[in-house]
Amino acid sequence: VLAGWFTYVADAPRIVLCADGRALPVQQAGDYLALERAYTAARPGPGAPLWVQLDARIASRPAMEEGRPPVNTLVVERFERADPRGR
Repeated sequence: VLAGWFTYVADAPRIVLCADGRALPVQQAGDYLALERAYTAARPGPGAPLWVQLDARIASRPAMEEGRPPVNTLVVERFERADPRGR
């Protein structure tokens, strides 16, 4: 189980993990759609971070730019909950 501050701006979902402060892109697969729906419903404003809790893993994915090294990416296995108050 991972927790962090999720944002979605310009088709670029990202999360900052509470455990270590790492900022990671979020893959739009698995249970991602439930996460995006919860974000849209509960975020305090456009582009504002929302605290979320997820069953997720970090996986290496190819970079979007050719010739760049792979990127650590959060893969959502199961969305658990969101809380605008950060708990």
